[in-house]
Amino acid sequence: MMDSNQTTEQKALKPKQITACDNCRKSHVSCGPGRRQLTKCRDNHRQNDLALDYGESPSPTMLSSEPQEEPTFSMERDFLVKSFSNILSSSTITSFSSDKVESNSLQGGLSTNAAAYFDSLLSYLSNYFPESFAIDEASDPYDTRLDVKGDQQRYLKHALSMGWCTERDIEEINLFAAGFKEKRSQVVKFISPDQATQMRTEFLNHLQNCIHSSNETDTPCIIWLQFGIVYHANQAYRDFTGFSEPLPMHYDRFLLLEAFRYPQTFDSKIVRERIMHCHEKFNMFPVELKIWNNEQNLPLSYRKNPVSEQEEGYIDCVMSVTVKRDTFNMPVIFYGSFIPSIEVLHKMHSNP
Repeated sequence: MMDSNQTTEQKALKPKQITACDNCRKSHVSCGPGRRQLTKCRDNHRQNDLALDYGESPSPTMLSSEPQEEPTFSMERDFLVKSFSNILSSSTITSFSSDKVESNSLQGGLSTNAAAYFDSLLSYLSNYFPESFAIDEASDPYDTRLDVKGDQQRYLKHALSMGWCTERDIEEINLFAAGFKEKRSQVVKFISPDQATQMRTEFLNHLQNCIHSSNETDTPCIIWLQFGIVYHANQAYRDFTGFSEPLPMHYDRFLLLEAFRYPQTFDSKIVRERIMHCHEKFNMFPVELKIWNNEQNLPLSYRKNPVSEQEEGYIDCVMSVTVKRDTFNMPVIFYGSFIPSIEVLHKMHSNP
């Protein structure tokens, strides 16, 4: 009888397995498969700090229907370390854990120390892999909590240093961004939660369709979102340019500014007017496409990167951009294809 009670008690005390949510990148009880649940998870993440809030009742949308036991701090810590073991070397994890774990003892209170530990760990990991954090929040065009003014200014400052734009361009971009933000705020204000969910679902469906379409073609393609996040590059693009970094990429990487650039003689204002302001779904622009690794022996033109001060190879291309817009005509997905210019093709065939 005692053994039976002990077995039952052990089962009751066995914690629910913790999984990492693909949306918020924090560890918590899995909210189950499906984008609807994951969207609710993201929306409730801030009210449910670290999923269970260590003693307070979390939102029911973040938990499964099964009764859950409160996880321990050590279990959360061990999960995060194991989750990133295939990303960072074991020596890196070990050195960080040995430095941090001792200073975050449980004597000062479980919730405070746990939150501080996770913040420091995620901050540490983000130094190595910034693309792994805030991707879903930043790629959600209907998230009213987004305030990307600071990120946008860093992006524009980097664009200016790269020669992508002028001071006058930045003034016009800031004016456009202010209008875009106001329009988005008005749009979000007048749609119901069900409509917002439907629009997010449509957005994700469009994104997956674009990814599938790009993977089915042999034309080099990349897909980026409204905050400069390069979300996907097809295999043809990787083979043609030698690009090998994992995607999606956080906008702090400034990959979009590095992947291609407009010629200095081309007025980039045309791009903003044709892509952002008009209703055209299909646009073509002259660009210089960066070649990371010239395994194809392409005839390159070299330019000095003003930031890294390294010589980088480019080829002249025609970029075709298809813009996916939502119900309110807001541009949310950009699908770019690259075709070498006539001059480049002549050089390729004349110098086999």
